[in-house]
Amino acid sequence: MKFLRIEDEVIYSKKRYKLKREIDKLFLDEEYFQIEPQLFEEYDEFTTINNKIPEESMVKVVNGKVMVLRADITTSIIKSLVPRWEDGLKLKLFYNSSIYKNKNTVGIKEIRQIGCEYLGEASVEADREVVKLALKILEKYNNNFILEVGSSKYIHGLLEELNLNKNCENQIKNLLYTKNTHELKYILKN
Repeated sequence: MKFLRIEDEVIYSKKRYKLKREIDKLFLDEEYFQIEPQLFEEYDEFTTINNKIPEESMVKVVNGKVMVLRADITTSIIKSLVPRWEDGLKLKLFYNSSIYKNKNTVGIKEIRQIGCEYLGEASVEADREVVKLALKILEKYNNNFILEVGSSKYIHGLLEELNLNKNCENQIKNLLYTKNTHELKYILKN
């Protein structure tokens, strides 16, 4: 972000710092700890683990080895923790960091991301805790938002609980996929 006046940049920086601290505190209050993922990863390792990110959007650095500037936070965290994982371990962690994308029109773009992982606990309670925490953070700053859950298992379980016929279930899945909130609200009310 570019500013015309230094005073504007200082005001913005103070507000951003305060917001970051408030959000970090919400995670810390729920006993999540902060993790800072690696900034660079070896290209071959990264693309083996994460083949969903298009190669042309990755920021590559050549310095003896081809490295990728952080393109995905979750992949970096998992890659770091899995080799040292112990049975029965449960970790509640969060990140407030950046990823980098190569955008053809603007060059390298930094994208801030905040998120959390509850690792080692595969229960409805753990899922509920993560969703409640996300809602708490979003509601604190804005009441007009859509919480997108990327797990198809979550959606499947939710629809199963509603005991819908297959036609209605497929219609809801399609509306979720196309992010048609207006139609979705209408169907769910009826």
